[in-house]
Amino acid sequence: MTFEGTPAAPSTLELAARRFHEHQIDEPLERLAELISEYAEMRLLVAHLRLLRGKHAIMGALEEGREAEMYSAKVEWCEPLDDETLLVAGHARYATENGGVGHSAVWWLDRFRDGLLWRAEAFLSEAEARAAYKEAGADSTAPAVLQP
Repeated sequence: MTFEGTPAAPSTLELAARRFHEHQIDEPLERLAELISEYAEMRLLVAHLRLLRGKHAIMGALEEGREAEMYSAKVEWCEPLDDETLLVAGHARYATENGGVGHSAVWWLDRFRDGLLWRAEAFLSEAEARAAYKEAGADSTAPAVLQP
């Protein structure tokens, strides 16, 4: 929404999503940790889209190894899909599993609970991200359960 042609200020969720996805290796990771739910589950480019469960595992992937060092992203836009879900679009550079470097457009589906990032999933096409949102349906509101 705009007021007299001026873009609306970004929402709290959008600011959090941008800060999370655009983080830099030299940025204090405590700033990222404060955005993430203890029970978060994420499929991120730094983990080659493998499921990461829990804040500890996510933070480990963001701070360790070649994947963390290679990662950079720029968020272009965010679209609210509901009160706690954003479709985030941008570009990312990331380490590939075969030792190379990928650079592509990326869409993240970010879900928040109690103001914290609860789910984040990266996609290489907008259609896949939107389909995942539709498929999640009622399951997206179920509480996360971590297995010991």
